[in-house]
Amino acid sequence: MGTALGLPEWLTRLTPWAALPQLPVEEMDWAAVLGTLAAAVALMALGAVGYRRRDIAGT
Repeated sequence: MGTALGLPEWLTRLTPWAALPQLPVEEMDWAAVLGTLAAAVALMALGAVGYRRRDIAGT
């Protein structure tokens, strides 16, 4: 989408999918996949902690 909009390359590489390989064109890169998975799990855990600590009465 970024190339269609004429965005610079550094900006299009900020997406979570930029590090993942484009299968079947590129070789599978397990380090990138596992790193993205670890970041997703860590952010989910952080969100769950924030959700449990929210300041809403009655829940």
